[in-house]
Amino acid sequence: MSEDDKESWLSVEEFKNRHEDILSMSYEEANELSLEEIPFMDDVRDPVWEEDDRRNEEYIKIHGEPVYDDEEDE
Repeated sequence: MSEDDKESWLSVEEFKNRHEDILSMSYEEANELSLEEIPFMDDVRDPVWEEDDRRNEEYIKIHGEPVYDDEEDE
């Protein structure tokens, strides 16, 4: 596994040892920590998403906005 964009590699055991405190957290502890870190996270935009957005726009131009069954109930 790599934690630095494939510049160095860790074995599974090294990863487990390095992150034992995080891996042993309860769900509630991990969830609380992740909520605290959200404001500091960088937004990463995968190029695949741009292609997906382009295809969605193309579909809407041809077929119009999608209509979902649950919207008819409102």
